[in-house]
Amino acid sequence: NPRRNPVPHHPAPYPQGQTVNGAYQTSFNVPAGQSHTSTFFLFWHYPNRWVDYDQAGWFGIKDKISNFWLGNAYVNTFPNWQDVATYVGQNFTRLQDTTRLFRDTFYNSSVAWPLLDSAGGRMSVMRSPTNFITGDNILHGWEGCGGKSSWQTFGGSCPMDCTHVYNYEMTFPYLFPDLERTMRVTDLVERLSPSGILFERTVLPVELKQVWTHWPNYKAIPCMDGEIGTLLKLYREVRNGADALFLASLWPQAKLLMNHIMVDYDQQGDGVIRGFQPNTYDCALQGANTFIGTLYLCALRAMEEMAKLQGEGALAASYHARFVTGSAALDRICWNGDRYINYRDPSDTARTYTTGSFIDQLLGQWWAFILDLGYLLPPQHVSLATSSIFRYNRQVGFDTTKEAPRVYMDMRDTGLWNCRWPDGNEPTVDAAVLYNSECWSGVEYPVAGLHLFTNQYANALQICSDVRARHDGTRRSPWNEVECGDHYTRPQGAYAMIIAASGYFYNAITKNLKFAPMAPPINNFRCFFASPSGWGSLSQVFPSPSSSPAAGVVSMSVSYGSVSFMSLSLGGMGTPSTSATVTIGGSAVPSVSVSQANGLTVLSFASLITVNAGQTLNVSMK
Repeated sequence: NPRRNPVPHHPAPYPQGQTVNGAYQTSFNVPAGQSHTSTFFLFWHYPNRWVDYDQAGWFGIKDKISNFWLGNAYVNTFPNWQDVATYVGQNFTRLQDTTRLFRDTFYNSSVAWPLLDSAGGRMSVMRSPTNFITGDNILHGWEGCGGKSSWQTFGGSCPMDCTHVYNYEMTFPYLFPDLERTMRVTDLVERLSPSGILFERTVLPVELKQVWTHWPNYKAIPCMDGEIGTLLKLYREVRNGADALFLASLWPQAKLLMNHIMVDYDQQGDGVIRGFQPNTYDCALQGANTFIGTLYLCALRAMEEMAKLQGEGALAASYHARFVTGSAALDRICWNGDRYINYRDPSDTARTYTTGSFIDQLLGQWWAFILDLGYLLPPQHVSLATSSIFRYNRQVGFDTTKEAPRVYMDMRDTGLWNCRWPDGNEPTVDAAVLYNSECWSGVEYPVAGLHLFTNQYANALQICSDVRARHDGTRRSPWNEVECGDHYTRPQGAYAMIIAASGYFYNAITKNLKFAPMAPPINNFRCFFASPSGWGSLSQVFPSPSSSPAAGVVSMSVSYGSVSFMSLSLGGMGTPSTSATVTIGGSAVPSVSVSQANGLTVLSFASLITVNAGQTLNVSMK
């Protein structure tokens, strides 16, 4: 059995101060006034990836003798390094040109640089050791790489596929959606217990017992935000190109998980979770709060939409009814006129943020915007609470003696505290939500996104400018944003700002594409987009928003792959248009009907429209 090979798979380390060195060289003559370029290739090939980290403390896997094999997916395509060399040699120009095309398409944008680079730079995490694809073609990930920011000296940081940290990750889902879907299978097939409880981490290889199998009638409470977030991720994958079979295959597990959440956590049946709530802050909250609460509301809406797709109308209605009740109750209980607080019973003993300004108080609302589900709570309250985070949590110059338990910032830095108490009433150190006196870019980005989604652009720009100033390359790497590990997963949520800035939403179910920019300059806007089957650039040029009637041009240029849709919803153009001319590559698209819905101009086509790589779709509004 290759997964239980007792033979050591690596040699002993080289003696202290010694290593193996090598060099490439070539010779050439360069005449005066001319230049010469030499291209060198360095190839490697590691067919074997093993569980080289301790699973005893994390998962109770105490076997110290067996070497559990995981493998690397690239071996399925390239059996040896010579195959890699042949492929690269034959395709080098195409690979290089496509890579540069992606870079140029992404950065050829009107979106402000701090927002754009916050999103673009976090893509590098995908190619760090934080993530890997095993020999069975499944994507897995640590929370981050090992390094000085992590207390762990083995493997990466905190194994494996942590649900509550990957709640924030948005690069794989939109750039490599087929890989992201494999994580949903791991979540809902390999890790879900018979009672519907979803433990937050994966034991690898999956043939080993998962954590819940160690005890009969497993009833532990894992990180609740990760459990709930798994349902949001499933709906994201469905909207982003997963076929009907994918949803059908995971729908029974999704219903089992949702039933567990509704029965075991929402014990009063009013849409509000009040009990013990373990979460990504390595502690548990108690009492009504909008951190866990909005995630739950968003899950109810997501499950409602998926139940409709599965033809289960009565179940969809039950989810919606619980959402309506919960939304009203959560707002009534937690809104204090300025922000959303943690309201709890005096007898509760878990940690709390009481009346504090908690940075993740609207995390579920951020998700709802990304999933195009609209507001979960009253829009005015959401907007005010979002701005209150910026107002109360932003710190210009950090006092290192006040950061705890970890110190990330100093007096030269500006950023958002995880929690502050503007009205006093701060709990004692051992009672307050853990990590409240730290600053993480991974939770700052969702707050920036919330500001974009709620039309508070200046604050969004400032938050991202603060992060980029901290990571300008002088004291910190522009590509390595740490938390508990280097190249940490959570900051990949920055990609959602591309969605927010462009107002780009693709619904693979309805084949509707929406483009309604929310970041200036709206009247001369250009931004990268990625659909499940292609990517490129969207732009719109219009007169001033007050012009009437609206006129201008919206363009979609596909750089790679193809994009197909049945309808196109456009916004941000001032007075809605009543007619439009559509062309693809200069050829007119017939039978275009124009209507208005929810403040958008909707173009409906008689048949499926496909724009291929190298083509541009132009919409001339009238």
